[in-house]
Amino acid sequence: LDFSEFDTGNQIPDPESLNLHALVEGTCQSFRRRADEKALRFRMIVADDTPLDFVCDRRRLTIILKEVIDNAVKFTDSGCVTVRVYGGGKEQSPDPSAVFEVSDSGPGIAPEVMVQLFRPFTPGDASLKRSKDGVGLGLVMAQRLVEHLGGELSYSGAPGVGSTFKIWIPSLSSASVTASELHSGKVASRC
Repeated sequence: LDFSEFDTGNQIPDPESLNLHALVEGTCQSFRRRADEKALRFRMIVADDTPLDFVCDRRRLTIILKEVIDNAVKFTDSGCVTVRVYGGGKEQSPDPSAVFEVSDSGPGIAPEVMVQLFRPFTPGDASLKRSKDGVGLGLVMAQRLVEHLGGELSYSGAPGVGSTFKIWIPSLSSASVTASELHSGKVASRC
C-alpha cells in the first residue's frame, strides 16, 4: 500500500451502499486465527442501532478497520480484543453515522507517547516496537483515511489497562447526495 498516495488525500472516493455487519465480520475474520494463535479472546459486537443504510468508501473503511484491529491484536499478549459497531450521531451531522470501537487488554499507551502515535514511521513505545513487526504507519494511515472520510479517530486508555480506539464515520445518505454526485466524484471532500 502506497502511504504517500493516501497521505495526499487526492484520491477520489468510491462511495457505495454497505452492509456494515457483513463488512465488519469479513474484516474481523482475517484476525481470528492470529488471535487464536495468541490465545486471545476475539469478540465482535454489532449493536441493534447500527445503521442499515450506510454509504461510504468500502476500500478505505476496510483499511481503517484492518489497521486498528491489527494494532490491537499485535500489541495484546493476553486477554481479549473486542470490535464493537453501533450507530452514533453528531448534532452537526443529519446523516446516519457509525462508530467502530476496537478495545484491547494490551499494555495501553502513556500520555507522553500519545503525542507521537500518529506521526509517520514513529513507534509509539520503542521498547514494544522492537519485538513487533511493522514500520509505524498503520495508525497514521487510519487517522488520515478517517479524516478524509469526514470522520474522527480518538483514543482512550492508560498504561496497564489497555486501549480503545474509537472511529466515528458519517454516512452519505441519499438525502444529502445524489446518485450522479456519488459517481462523478463530486463528494470527494465529504467521503
